[in-house]
Amino acid sequence: IAPVPTATLTGSATICAGSSTVLTAAFTNTIASSVYEISDDNGATWTTVTGTTYTVTPSTTRNYFVRITNSPCATVTSAPAVTVTVSPAPVAGTATANTPTGCVGVTAPTITLTGSSAVIVGWEISTDQVTWTSFGNPGAATITTDNTLVGDRWYRAEVRDLLNVCSHVKSNMVKITIAPVPTATLTGSATICAG
Repeated sequence: IAPVPTATLTGSATICAGSSTVLTAAFTNTIASSVYEISDDNGATWTTVTGTTYTVTPSTTRNYFVRITNSPCATVTSAPAVTVTVSPAPVAGTATANTPTGCVGVTAPTITLTGSSAVIVGWEISTDQVTWTSFGNPGAATITTDNTLVGDRWYRAEVRDLLNVCSHVKSNMVKITIAPVPTATLTGSATICAG
């Protein structure tokens, strides 16, 4: 007479696309002939497994179950489902300026981020393309650049996935040049004879 088994599964998680996570099963009343299986599609299909820990790398959100069969007893399935939620990796998009140059204190170019599938964490600014500091503007797809200082500045956006479980990514850099306001003087007043 075979005992009636039990099956449980734990390990619900939220992961970034391409990442893995570990699910842990527990079975009771097992026997030598017990058959263990796992499903990642709400029980539509099953795969025979061994052991009680399973590393999974789903490409989309999946609901997992395990089950055990002690023949001739009925198959016992774990409940509830263990959900592994998959967040798509963020796409940084492309940053472009309406014009590459501005005039100090007068005109300031704008930069727009397009093609991003993600949440804009904010923008960054650099004077040398090496050291970057925050330029704020979280959530803004279009920003107005800083025209208070003369010279070259580079800007880029930082974005994240919707669930904020993937690594943040940066857009391309956009160079903006702020020119000084020119001045003009003329001297040489004189009184001369015609010719």
